[in-house]
Amino acid sequence: DPSRFEFKFKHSRYVVRRADGSEDFAELYTVGLPISWEHAKCKLNRGMGPKEYDGETLPNMQVYESANDCTCSPCFGVVDGTQIFCHHFGIWIQYRTATPIPITCLEP
Repeated sequence: DPSRFEFKFKHSRYVVRRADGSEDFAELYTVGLPISWEHAKCKLNRGMGPKEYDGETLPNMQVYESANDCTCSPCFGVVDGTQIFCHHFGIWIQYRTATPIPITCLEP
């Protein structure tokens, strides 16, 4: 799906121990499919109580629904194709270690 967005990032919850004894955070990969912010809010805000998915998007932000469970949120936002954010109770938080993965389409 050429409309998907993929990125990789280092997650502090997972640590990789190398053969030389050094450690680093594991690099995780995420794939997202486009979703409107209004649809995401309706889909993800379930039950009573405070709405976790609320507020507005950032200017020029495209929202994606995570196709896997590697992010801090079931959806994420992207500004200008390079700045990647997760959402937490009305606040967009930028991933510091996220790197977009270019999508290449093969010609038939």
